[in-house]
Amino acid sequence: MNAPIRNNVCLEEGKVSVQLNRENTIKSIFVRDIQLSLFNTPDGERSLTSIFVRIKNEDGTYKLLDLFNDPSTKFARLTESLVWVSDFEGLQVQTVLNLDGETTTGFFAVELFNCSGTSIECDITYGQDIGLADPEQVKTNEAYCSQYLDQQPIMTELGWVISCRQNISQKGKNPAIQVGCSSKAESFSTDAFQFFGTEYKQTGIPVALEKPQLANEVYQYEMAYAALQTPSFTLEAEQRKQTQFYFSFVDDLPVQNRSQPSELAPITFAESPVVVDNNALQASCMKTIPSLVGEEMTEADLAEWFDSRELEEYEAGELLSFFEASGTYVTLQAKETKQERPTGHIILTGSDFDHSKEVMCSTNYMFGVFNSQLCVGNTSFQKMMSVNRNALNYHKNTGQRIRVKLNGQRYVLDLCSAFAVSRTCATWFYKVVGGMIVVRSFACSSDTKVQLDIEAYGFDHALDIEVTHHLVHGNHESESVVSVAKNDNLQTVVSGNNELLNEINPNLTFKISATSGFNCVDTVVNSENQSEEYLIYQGSVAQKESLLIEANQPLDEPADFLFHATETACSEQALDNLTNHFDVLIENEEAKSKKLNQAVHWFTHNALVHYSSPHGLEQYSGAAWGTRDASQGPFEFFMSLGKFEKAKSVLCKIYAHQYLETGTWPQWFMFDAFKSIQHDESHGDVVVWPLKALSDYIAATGDVDILTMKVPYSTEAAGHSYIASDATLYDHVVKQIDHIEANLIEGSFLSSYGDGDWDDTLQPANQSLREKMVSGWTIPLTLQTFKTFVSNEAVKGEFSELCQRINELASGMHDDYQRYLLKDDIVAGFIHVEDFNENKINYLLHPADQTTGIEYRLLPANRSIIAELFSKEQAEYNLELIKEKLLYPDGVRLMDKLAKYEGGKQTYFKRAELAANLGREIGLNYVHAHIRFIEALCKLGNAKDLYDNVFKLIPMGIKDEVENAMLRQANSYFSSSDAAFNNRYEAYEGYGDLKAGKVGVKGGWRIYSSGPGIYINQIISNVLGIRYENGNLVLDPVVSRDLGNVAIRFDLFGKPVSIKIVAERGEHTPRRITLNGSDVEFSLTSNRYRKGGAIIDSAIKDKLSDVSNQLTIVL
Repeated sequence: MNAPIRNNVCLEEGKVSVQLNRENTIKSIFVRDIQLSLFNTPDGERSLTSIFVRIKNEDGTYKLLDLFNDPSTKFARLTESLVWVSDFEGLQVQTVLNLDGETTTGFFAVELFNCSGTSIECDITYGQDIGLADPEQVKTNEAYCSQYLDQQPIMTELGWVISCRQNISQKGKNPAIQVGCSSKAESFSTDAFQFFGTEYKQTGIPVALEKPQLANEVYQYEMAYAALQTPSFTLEAEQRKQTQFYFSFVDDLPVQNRSQPSELAPITFAESPVVVDNNALQASCMKTIPSLVGEEMTEADLAEWFDSRELEEYEAGELLSFFEASGTYVTLQAKETKQERPTGHIILTGSDFDHSKEVMCSTNYMFGVFNSQLCVGNTSFQKMMSVNRNALNYHKNTGQRIRVKLNGQRYVLDLCSAFAVSRTCATWFYKVVGGMIVVRSFACSSDTKVQLDIEAYGFDHALDIEVTHHLVHGNHESESVVSVAKNDNLQTVVSGNNELLNEINPNLTFKISATSGFNCVDTVVNSENQSEEYLIYQGSVAQKESLLIEANQPLDEPADFLFHATETACSEQALDNLTNHFDVLIENEEAKSKKLNQAVHWFTHNALVHYSSPHGLEQYSGAAWGTRDASQGPFEFFMSLGKFEKAKSVLCKIYAHQYLETGTWPQWFMFDAFKSIQHDESHGDVVVWPLKALSDYIAATGDVDILTMKVPYSTEAAGHSYIASDATLYDHVVKQIDHIEANLIEGSFLSSYGDGDWDDTLQPANQSLREKMVSGWTIPLTLQTFKTFVSNEAVKGEFSELCQRINELASGMHDDYQRYLLKDDIVAGFIHVEDFNENKINYLLHPADQTTGIEYRLLPANRSIIAELFSKEQAEYNLELIKEKLLYPDGVRLMDKLAKYEGGKQTYFKRAELAANLGREIGLNYVHAHIRFIEALCKLGNAKDLYDNVFKLIPMGIKDEVENAMLRQANSYFSSSDAAFNNRYEAYEGYGDLKAGKVGVKGGWRIYSSGPGIYINQIISNVLGIRYENGNLVLDPVVSRDLGNVAIRFDLFGKPVSIKIVAERGEHTPRRITLNGSDVEFSLTSNRYRKGGAIIDSAIKDKLSDVSNQLTIVL
């Protein structure tokens, strides 16, 4: 008997279970340990999975019922079913969910009954968010999970069916579901961005349901959402209409996704609807708080609230964003509604920049997320507040939110009128009837404190407010039992019971203190585990009130509230000191000068996030350094600024994670108390990177004594504890060489590919490729590293035996590079070796490639130029090939063609053949590689091509440089430039249009990358040519004469210096240098391709004034 059941929020049949939240909307869907849904709907929030009923108005618009989320919907839990019922504009709507455990299928039977007395034209849509992965993997990053979820619409006798396959293996299997309808679904869509639209952040209305039908396009983006819509139909008075939607799960599609009707699972629909007794129905407890969206700012408003405007961004005559001269970046509401990636920011506390103590960080979003992922130290495991997981702000419970009462109605502050960010502060401006609400979140310049200020302007009364905090105290929501202690002064301390934290940092707490306008503090308790999930401060704001968040402070200690102007000034001064007060003015390019200054300004912030608090806006899970990344981004950043002690500290941290047993490193590692958490294995090139950084450090500083420093190892065994020993860095290097030699392919001096190289998308698909393949990029990188290490005279003198060993290895490797990798003056992307003795070598990603169809790979050629392995003629030839085959309007591509994608089928490479989305490295323009292209152009002294390319990756005013660039946040480094194809198949067929600039390009994931640090290094060390060699000053700028004179403000040896570069006769290689009017003696550095830069004895620092200096370089 299907009898009513109360107080049960789960329907389960066999392996399939559907969990409901408190409001009886769908929380999640599971088949055993696989999460079918992408999001866990929090209590009090709307489910993305729902039934949508539309009634068409006479004017062509629609009335919309979002059945599962509407407050009018009633609900019944029966023994075998879940039932939702609503009365909507003359329609009685009922949906019944039944599960079939044997076929792991769920059926949503929808019945409409017209009780209006007149005909009604309507249609029905079903939408379901899709994860199809282990719940831990889904929660780690929903966007990444979606990138590997292949969606294939298939036309059948019952209309469109969508087959969704998770291409990332789940315990050796690739689970899939098909979503279909009994009423010949007429249209479909595949992603929530497609269905809800970027306008949803402003309107709260799914944009797809304002159009006649769904998109009927496969959009593979970052929020998988399968939607099907019935044809429109007319329901006469007293007429009923029934249809069923379903999802059907299969635990494994082992090869690739389904593409033909014959491959679909057969579906048998139930014949009779469920009859529900009205007494079984429960009224909804959904309490929807309307959003407050700020009004658009006028010119007068902007003039009142902002000091100056530069690098203004317009579209169709409408102002979208701008910068202030101070560096503050301002985004207006009109821009936010047009771009997919929400405008966000990460603020960090402190200003010592050397890991001497933990920093507090917080992530802010323009749509009313005032603080989220607020944590101290480890950004994964030491959170106080939750992550904002949904880029459309669909769920409005995350992090810290504010509710305000206006005209007797409570609102949640949502999308603001303007959003202004400096490097340590975010400010929201809400223009509303009666006044302006200004909210500011900013970081302390010295201690682990973040403060929220709420200000009210122009109102004739105090505003009632509530500030909510979604508490986590650990990694993910609901993992910890959170406790909140309070005192009479409205101070609270948040702690928790978390298994991992109990072991590693049991005393972690967060304290909140409030100013006097707050009068009440309360919590919302999870009834299942008694965890205090929400902390709510209530009060009123007449002028300004504040909440101060601190780490690890006693409850009753009086609060020392912060002053925004003071903290910002201190933080900015520290950051300016760090970057040696960098400022550039290009005589003939004033706008580009501003772009470059803003880029260095903001990329410094981005680089420090990567260094101090590794995570990003999209990649919020992190808390770790990649061994390869840390050896580049933070290290090169500090080296370029002459902060050698900080660079040395980075080196020591990296080397302390070298495995004692093997001499190599984990792919990535956490560097704090959670160091036991790391990825044990690594790609074949990773062992080289720490040695390259160490070699570059010695070459720049002449500090050979670093090799005698004692640095511990780590152990490969569980826990990865440090091994205290008398080992020196020299001993570490010996272990590196041991490992490199042990992993050469038999019969050669070439390193085996192992688990990959820099391009993560090209990880090998089978064991033969791991052991018998050679990367054409890793070998020149290794040769460059060896050459740099043994070139220092002091190193050769003190460590002659090691240098001789490296020289012998390098000599054999160089010969094999020339013999095997370099074919017809082009370096192979890879070679696959069958037998060296019989010369059975398969060339991959090379014109001789007979299998992949890909002929050119950027990285081997680019690195061979940087490493000076090519002859001058070969270098010029390969540069022309790069420009012809790989250079696109938005930068260089990693290969000349995309890897072929076939629904997740693997042949050669993992991610390149598994990712359904075209983002990140998959789309081939990974910005990091374009930065290295800039380095190669500097090596060649090619000033024209250099200045054609150096601005392409700067987000400030990017459309001036890249005409097909689409809107993106203009102050954040984006790790990739993603072609705006809907899916891999369209991209494969239409890639030529991208090279012609006919396809738009979007900014990829933001901030969390080694790229910002590497870019600053290229600008300072190679483009402007200010660097060091053996402790001496090198001046080696590459400047196009078209630019006019270039003036730089930059501290040298701790002294203020104004540098003027005059491209008089040439575009590189100084002819004359003067300091304060006097000629400076110099010699030239070596460079295989051109005359080198000037090297000036370090004694020049004694001639520098403490007040001002003028250094002139004539080329």
